[in-house]
Amino acid sequence: PILRMPCEITSEIFEHCLPEDEFPQPSVTSAPVLLSRVCSTWRKQAIGTPYLW
Repeated sequence: PILRMPCEITSEIFEHCLPEDEFPQPSVTSAPVLLSRVCSTWRKQAIGTPYLW
């Protein structure tokens, strides 16, 4: 079901998962890197959401 969600909503959810630090260090245990490792669909979505990076 979550993979059927519109990309815009998924991107919004991803944005809310970002660390609150002003300049967070990229880590495989936190967003956005962690989100991009869940599955290929989420990887494409995360990489395609410029705000995450």
